[in-house]
Amino acid sequence: MPLPQGVLPILPLRNTVIFPSLTQILKVGRERSIRALKKAERNGFWIVAVQQKAKPHDMSKDHAVDPHDLHGVGTLCRIDSMKGSPEAGYQVVLRG
Repeated sequence: MPLPQGVLPILPLRNTVIFPSLTQILKVGRERSIRALKKAERNGFWIVAVQQKAKPHDMSKDHAVDPHDLHGVGTLCRIDSMKGSPEAGYQVVLRG
């Protein structure tokens, strides 16, 4: 499996942490997150999963995540599978 090259998309995570070497199933529905998945799909299925800092007033589905809302450390992940649609959201299997 080739290693990732260049700039990788970031997938902000709410209430979830993905650890290296573990597999996690996620539901992805935010528009920006779906765009990150599509970019990863075009670039070898690599993405960086980063925990979003908890801010109860910002947790709406459509809230745009600012880089300052993310923790400074994430996990390099490979997308093992992705099923769904942009309208309904995706079920994604990520391996850290």
